[in-house]
Amino acid sequence: MATNSKAKANRRRSWLYRHLRPGAGGTGHVVGVLALIGLAAYMALISTYPVRTLFEVNGVERALRTSAFVLWLGSYIFCAVNVLRGRRRSRLIQAIAVGGLAWSLLLFWLLGMNWAAPPALSFSVMLLCLSGKARGAVTLGCLGIYFAVMSNLFSAGDTIRSLEEFALSTLIFYAIPRLVVFARELEDTRTELAGVAVSEQRLRWARDLHDTLGRGLSVVVLKLELVERLTDRDAERAAAELCEARALLRDSITEMQTVVAGMRDTSLAGEVASARTILNSAGVRTQVELAPLELSSDTSQTLAWIVREGATNVLRHSDSTVCEVRLRAESGHAVLELTSDGAPIRTMQLPSGGHGIRGMRERLADLDGELEASVQTSGGFLLRATVPLTDLDSSGGAADRRITAAG
Repeated sequence: MATNSKAKANRRRSWLYRHLRPGAGGTGHVVGVLALIGLAAYMALISTYPVRTLFEVNGVERALRTSAFVLWLGSYIFCAVNVLRGRRRSRLIQAIAVGGLAWSLLLFWLLGMNWAAPPALSFSVMLLCLSGKARGAVTLGCLGIYFAVMSNLFSAGDTIRSLEEFALSTLIFYAIPRLVVFARELEDTRTELAGVAVSEQRLRWARDLHDTLGRGLSVVVLKLELVERLTDRDAERAAAELCEARALLRDSITEMQTVVAGMRDTSLAGEVASARTILNSAGVRTQVELAPLELSSDTSQTLAWIVREGATNVLRHSDSTVCEVRLRAESGHAVLELTSDGAPIRTMQLPSGGHGIRGMRERLADLDGELEASVQTSGGFLLRATVPLTDLDSSGGAADRRITAAG
């Protein structure tokens, strides 16, 4: 029991320290603290009237009035604090808010005009806690009772003035806590957005590193396996393959540094040529059929990454002997297809299609594009990327150009 009490006390102290210490959360929290100070000062000012009446009586009556005032004040402070802590929709808090309002109206009815301030404060905290039909019903009931009490205590002119003061006090005590809540939510939202931005940047870097290093390292592994087989049969070719593997590793390191620096610039034509060279060197006969489309920089880079990842998957996940790369315009879209024969690519066994497939889908989603990855009925694998040509210009009427390279 003592341990639980100590833990609760530590949580309360940490909450106060977190919200009231200098620089607790930026400008929003500073505004909130200033608003709370103003709220406390105004509350102390208007509470002097009911407190003053406590010293006008003696004995049992003073004790009863003091107990009644402390009970109302406790309910108001309890509800106000929980509103500021984001718990205003709790059933318990709502019940205490309505009970405190009813109690303040009863004290106003019994003890007279000096107790007109508590109903305004309780009414404001009730507005903060309740919503919808319940708030409307309680508001109408409260206003009816308050007007009835005012009509019995004051003349017509004084009643109107008192109602205006009641409305002003209610507005102040409603607006200030709302300002504090909005300030805290603003700071929380800014913090959350900053975290999301960092996460998105990390995901982008992870995706780019996967696409960049995955291709290079896969090719290096294949070349090293080839060197292992050629060591005893063809030492000269094995040495040449080692030189190519070394060059690929250097290129991969350079590309990795470029990605980390955020200065990557991948061209579709260059990536297609690179993929054709690599696939041919691995014994995969490659055919390239590109329509002469003028693509935007973002679309060109995205499709280049698709070619890179698709070629990497062909090398890493299947035993293909033929690979075809096609680019064409179709119904206002640029369509890139990469097909291969051989066994199905194993990434299709995963619900997400593997990290590479998921990364390609994310890139295309940024351009409102789509990716289809499927096993063909005749065998092999099909990778189709479709990107809208809304902001692009296709050179209509031009004939497709075919580049065929045999490995």
